[in-house]
Amino acid sequence: MNIACIAAFKMEIEWLLGELSHPRRRKSPGLRMWVGGLGAHKVALFLCGMGPLKARKSLEKFAAVYTADRIFHLGVCGSLVEGIPRYQPVAASRVSASYEVSGGPIELEEHVKDELAELGSRCQIRNGHLLTHNRPVFSSRVRDELHRKFSATCVDMEAWEVAAFCRQKDIPLTIIKAVSDFADAKSAVDFVFHARRAAQSAGQAVYSVIGK
Repeated sequence: MNIACIAAFKMEIEWLLGELSHPRRRKSPGLRMWVGGLGAHKVALFLCGMGPLKARKSLEKFAAVYTADRIFHLGVCGSLVEGIPRYQPVAASRVSASYEVSGGPIELEEHVKDELAELGSRCQIRNGHLLTHNRPVFSSRVRDELHRKFSATCVDMEAWEVAAFCRQKDIPLTIIKAVSDFADAKSAVDFVFHARRAAQSAGQAVYSVIGK
């Protein structure tokens, strides 16, 4: 199976990159991608860039050079609710976008939801509603407003674009992000430190699905 793992920036794929057999950089204009093996699968690790606009444009270029049978979107996210600890992997059962309200949420396929439920029971992965916002959220006021308006569990900046791309291409998608921050002003201060640990947690969760 050809599997693509898509993340915004390299920190989010570093752990998985270290697990690939025979990894190599694939050189294509305007793309940052590594390919290798993981178990019986051929795996591409692709960086879509940070934010909705970059992700949308990068995914169009990616589709022109790689055909995936399945896509995983991984990385870090901010928590919009209390009670989710840092580094907790959260698997999205639906994805919304704060800037695409008319489009409504994108629901993941039922077989993916079933798999995530099974995975959660084995690996302590929590399911949730992921909201994509078009800018970083480091304000408790904005955090609370987004949660009130969309009833989402966590927030990121790319997942809705990946989900829209997969829906258009009819490619099965699994989204697993790990909590790096609590979307408040304090979180911005030590974001990189916590994001690195959260990214590893998300990578390990994705690996548990691919390698099973």
